[in-house]
Amino acid sequence: VQGIADLEAIPLLPHAGSPLYLRDVATIRIGGDFRRGALDVNGREVVGGIVVMRYGENAYRVIQEVKERLATLAPSLPPGVRVAAFYDRSDLIERAIATLKDALTEEVILVTLMHVLFLFHFRSILIVTLPLPASILISFILMDQFGIPSNIMSLTGIAISIGVLVDAGIVMTENVIRHCERAEDRLRRRLTAPEVFDQTLVAATQVGRPVVFSMVVIILAFVPVFLLTGQEGKLFHPLAYTKTFALVGATLLAVTAVPVFATLLVRGPFKRESDNWLMGSLLRIYDPALDWALSHRRTVLGLAALLLVACLVIAFGLPRAVNALLPEPIARHTQGFGSEFMPTLEEGSLLFMPVLLPATALTEVKRIMAWQDQVMSSHPAVASVAGKLGRSDSATDPAPVEMIETTIMLKPSDQWPPGTTKASIIADLSERLMQVPGYVPGFLQPIENRILMTSTGIRAQVGV
Repeated sequence: VQGIADLEAIPLLPHAGSPLYLRDVATIRIGGDFRRGALDVNGREVVGGIVVMRYGENAYRVIQEVKERLATLAPSLPPGVRVAAFYDRSDLIERAIATLKDALTEEVILVTLMHVLFLFHFRSILIVTLPLPASILISFILMDQFGIPSNIMSLTGIAISIGVLVDAGIVMTENVIRHCERAEDRLRRRLTAPEVFDQTLVAATQVGRPVVFSMVVIILAFVPVFLLTGQEGKLFHPLAYTKTFALVGATLLAVTAVPVFATLLVRGPFKRESDNWLMGSLLRIYDPALDWALSHRRTVLGLAALLLVACLVIAFGLPRAVNALLPEPIARHTQGFGSEFMPTLEEGSLLFMPVLLPATALTEVKRIMAWQDQVMSSHPAVASVAGKLGRSDSATDPAPVEMIETTIMLKPSDQWPPGTTKASIIADLSERLMQVPGYVPGFLQPIENRILMTSTGIRAQVGV
């Protein structure tokens, strides 16, 4: 069948010696396709499109390239027509990267400051600081070799490991400085370069093996993260890998490059720990505390065991029957943390997906969608509201007509009215939207909703 004529020529049954064709009993013509979707922004129907990114691509780069293409199309559009994004993830990505950059900067400054205050040897700052970017570079090289993408979670692994990356170098450097200090006291003169080399060799040999073993213990502490499966595993495996790679690099540099830097940068005169006002103050507190702990060993071990038991009770909780007998202020802290391991990412937007009664007319769904978009866009903390009913011309989202998907972009939190929180915004919008029969308002976040629907098939963490 190629056209209308072929359909008209289809024989149905013989009639008075001649066939009865379809054109004899029916009028055949090409009709319009059934409309399956509509898009509404702030109560106005608009024409929209969806950008589908290939799997594994860089979302931020794709968004920027799409914006560049749209900018080139703008001059060719008719007067009064413009292309505007109603959901753009680049702002979320930029905020996440900015948070990561701030954390990295603060950690580097803090580590350097602590090194200066405790060692009180300014050249040694370079000994510890130079291997830091080198260990991060080793982590990136191993990420490339193992096929681990550079994203927020993988970079977070490097961010949280910075304080640990310098530990091995600090131990090695401090031991070299103490050996050189004692050698100067013994010889009553400043050390020559060959003598510094000899002291560095002795100090590095002394702490090399303990440093490696201690870093191995820290690496093995992340084994439970590697054993995570499902959604949690996909989220946290890059973090665990990048932190492990950075620790491996820091360990190798601590026993190779740091002693070399020490022979070049460690020079006298050296000061004793007691001459450092900060270390002297801490030692005056630590020495009596250590003497008391050694003389009251059973008490110390008992307190440690009691603290461990208390932590286990807080973490895993008491049996429900036992917990029900306790007073409410105590029972609240002995319920356990539960097993949920997924932190909630603050996306700066909301997703509202109500489902109306089956077989609701398209015009009625459009009317309700326009009304709800106007109601939600009037909230002072909402920047824009875009509602989509049904599905687009793509088969990537086969939603029925009675399903509305509404993306709510929130203003920055500093522009919200005083006392407004995200929970109060959701409560206020839910109260306004309860007027539609059969409407059950439920709010999630766009990325969170996609993950839940992919993993569970429902638009909630728990459903019946």
